[in-house]
Amino acid sequence: MASSTRLSVWVALAAVAVWCYLNFVTILEATAGRITIDPARLQRWENLPDVANGACVVDTVANACEDVNVHAASSTAFLACGDPAGRVQWFPSSRFQLASNRATFREQFFKFDLKTNTRTELKLDMNGLLPDDHDIVTHGLDIFPAGEKKDDKKNDKILVFAVNHARSGDAILIFEHTLGTDVLRLVREVRHPAIKSANSVAAIGPRSFYITNDHYYPRGVLRLLEDRFGPWAWATSVQYCSAEEGAAVVCKEVSETMPCANGLAVSKDNLVFAGDSKNGSVTVYEMADGKPDQLRRVRVVDVGAIADNIKILAGTGDPLVTVFPDGEELPLFLANVSALGRTVFAPTAVLRLRKERDFEPELLLRDNGAQLTDMTAADIDPKTRTLVGASFLKYGGFAVCKLPDSVDLS
Repeated sequence: MASSTRLSVWVALAAVAVWCYLNFVTILEATAGRITIDPARLQRWENLPDVANGACVVDTVANACEDVNVHAASSTAFLACGDPAGRVQWFPSSRFQLASNRATFREQFFKFDLKTNTRTELKLDMNGLLPDDHDIVTHGLDIFPAGEKKDDKKNDKILVFAVNHARSGDAILIFEHTLGTDVLRLVREVRHPAIKSANSVAAIGPRSFYITNDHYYPRGVLRLLEDRFGPWAWATSVQYCSAEEGAAVVCKEVSETMPCANGLAVSKDNLVFAGDSKNGSVTVYEMADGKPDQLRRVRVVDVGAIADNIKILAGTGDPLVTVFPDGEELPLFLANVSALGRTVFAPTAVLRLRKERDFEPELLLRDNGAQLTDMTAADIDPKTRTLVGASFLKYGGFAVCKLPDSVDLS
């Protein structure tokens, strides 16, 4: 009898184990906040013909440019670039954290004059604040007039805000740059526990900014589990950070959580746009009573594709969203970085969300991957009618595209 009872118990436990295995995803969704995203929602722009990409030139000196931001007053593009081979070993947002296998940790910033088509690598002056050989592994980037209002066109100095994935932890580096020179002079490194898996940065003042974290856990076993079993509704969000001189750094979560916060931009009318690359959406926020640390959700826009970086089209306030219209096969790209844009192609597209049309997405540019493969960011200079697209893993890390007259930039 005892033997029969034990057998019954083991059979029951085995049945429970089998049920749990077969319903593992359902259990995670019910108890741990895992979500299921319908792939059909991310295929709106799939398998379409190329649009507005007929006059693109790929730069072959700068590599692996994850982000770009155009300074409209000077028609200059600023780019955060790097090392494709090194990023396969160490680039925390893409799961790779094998620091011992990476040869160097000194990536680069470039600028590109859209009036003269001149590329310049920017020299870093660490200004005694950090060692000259401090890790520089670039990601998101934004620019802001030095000490002035964001729309001031007379100031010849700007601040460059850059995400840095140092081995010692993530930080936002704030550099000062004088237009016409080739130097970025460090004025502040901002660290805080809330800056832990930083992706994008959007400046709103000389020492204040928003960031997105694209993961909840930055390192270790929990990060592996987060990637393996996600996406999770609670994983990521937008943070507001203030790093005023003489005061402690303060960061505050200002958005609801989302599966994978990614692109981020702020318009002149104080609208904040936050993209979710897993969910294929852009959430529009407004600053409540003009307070940057208090965001109020206005609406969520389904963009119909994996959404990456967001920029603001100068003169309009409309967000430009870089998307992967056919999906992003990241494992394939990481295994073939030297072939990207040569034999391995990742179609890309840029969407414009017109405010006057309630942010309904419209296709502005699409490329089959031959020129703008694996593009993670794109910004436009309306004066020269030029789009600059950046690709974060590719050798030949950005492309400059003259837009046809058929593209409405007004």
